[in-house]
Amino acid sequence: MDIKNKIKSIFLPEKNDYLDDEEFEYDIENNEEDLKEDNKVHLNDLSRVKYDYRELKDIENQTEEMCLLAVKQDGTIIEFVKDKTYKVCMEAVKQTYKSLKYITNQNEDICIEAVKQNYRALYYINNKTENVLIEAIKNASTYDVMEVFKFVEEQTEDVCLAFIERASKNDVAEILKGIKEQTPAICLEAVKKDGKSLAYVKEQSNSICLEAVKENYSALSCVKEQTEEICIEAVKQNDFALYYVNEQTEKICMEAVKRSYMALQYVNKQTEEICLEAVRIDGRALQYVKEQTEEICLESVRQNGKVLQYVKKQTENICIEAVRGSFEELEIKEILSYVKIPTERIFVEAVKQNGKILKYVENQTELICLEAVRENYNALAYVKEQTEKICLEAVNQSYEALKYVKEQTEEVCLKAVKQDYRMLKYVNNQTEKICLEAVKQNYRALEFVDNQTEKVCLEAVKQNRKALQYVKQKQS
Repeated sequence: MDIKNKIKSIFLPEKNDYLDDEEFEYDIENNEEDLKEDNKVHLNDLSRVKYDYRELKDIENQTEEMCLLAVKQDGTIIEFVKDKTYKVCMEAVKQTYKSLKYITNQNEDICIEAVKQNYRALYYINNKTENVLIEAIKNASTYDVMEVFKFVEEQTEDVCLAFIERASKNDVAEILKGIKEQTPAICLEAVKKDGKSLAYVKEQSNSICLEAVKENYSALSCVKEQTEEICIEAVKQNDFALYYVNEQTEKICMEAVKRSYMALQYVNKQTEEICLEAVRIDGRALQYVKEQTEEICLESVRQNGKVLQYVKKQTENICIEAVRGSFEELEIKEILSYVKIPTERIFVEAVKQNGKILKYVENQTELICLEAVRENYNALAYVKEQTEKICLEAVNQSYEALKYVKEQTEEVCLKAVKQDYRMLKYVNNQTEKICLEAVKQNYRALEFVDNQTEKVCLEAVKQNRKALQYVKQKQS
C-alpha cells in the first residue's frame, strides 16, 4: 500500500479534511524517500492524538490537523497548542467557552462564538465589544441577564436595549436604574415592558408616561407632570387609577366610570352627569352616589332592580321601575323585600311581570289578583279570596284554570267548556246548559256528561252520529 492510501485508511474515513491530496502527490513525486520517513512520524503523532488528545502536549512538531483533532475532543487542550490559529481557536471555543482563557489573540468572531455557548465566557474576554455583549445577552437566560449586566463597561444604546428586551419584567427597573445615560428609546422600551420602571426614568416625556400607564395603570403614581391625556389613558386601563389622579376633571371621571361603576367611589366631585353615566353602566354604582336624586335612582333601578336596597328615599315610582325590569320569580321576590312601603300599584306591577308573585303578596286586592291571573292563569291557585270576576279572567286566559276554581259558577264553567269540551269532567255541578254547550263544541263531550238528558243526547248526535256510542241509555 502506498503512503497516501495508508494515511487515508487511518484518518480520512473520519477526518477527510485533514490531509491535502495535491500536496502529498507533489511530495511523493519529488522526494518519496524523505516523505516516507516524515509521514511515518506524522502518522504516529496523529494516531496518538486521535486516541488520546492529551498526547498533544508532548508532541514537538504540532500540525494544525493534530491541534484540530485534539480541541474537538476537549477545547481546553488549546492551552498546549503552540500555534493558536484562527481555525483551531474557533473549534476550541465551539467545544467549550472555557478554552477562551488560553487564547491571547482574541478575535471578535471567536469571542462571539464563545458567548454563544455560555455568557460566562465574558470572564475571559479582554475586549468586550458591543457585538460580543449583545450576543451574550441574546444567549443568556432571563434569569442570567442581570449577571451579564455586571460585565458591561461601555453602556451603548444598543446594548442597553438588548438588556431590556431580554430581561424579565421584574428586572427591567433594576437595569434602568443602573443605566448611566438614559436615552428616550431606552426609557420607552423599559416602560413598555414594566410601566412601574417609570419611577427610575430621569427625564419623563409625555410619550414615555403614556406607554408606562398603558402597561401598568399604577405607573400614574410615578408621573411627575400629570396631563389629562395621561390620566385618561390610565383610567382606561383600570378604574382604580382614578385614585392616583392629582387633579380630577369631569372628562377623566367620565372615562373611569365608563370602564367600571366602582370608579365612582374615587370621584372627588360627583356631578349628576357622572353619576348618571355610572348607574347607566351598572346600577350598583348607586351605592357610591353621595347625593341621590330621583332621576339617578330611576336610572339605577331600570338597569338593575336589586339596587332598590341602596335607594335612600324610596318613592312609589322608583319601586315600580325596580320591579318592571324583572321577570324571574325569585328576583322579583328579592326586589319586593327591599320595598319599604308596599302599595297596590307596586304589587300590580310585580304580578304583571310574573303572576306567580301573587303567592308572596300578603294583602291581596281584586286588582292585584286580576293582573296576576292575566299574566299567568296558574296564579289563580294563590288567590286567597276568589271572585267570579277573577275566575272568569283566569279561565279566559286558559280553560285549565278551571282546576283551581274553588266555587264554580255556571258562567265560569261555560267559559271553560267553550274553550275545550274536555273541561266538562272538572265541572262539579253539571247543568243541562253547560252540558249542551260542551256537546256543541264536540260530540265526544257526551262521554263526560253525568246526567244525560234527551236534549243533551240529541244535540250530541246532531253534531255527529258517532255520539250514540257514548249514550248510556238510548232514547226511543
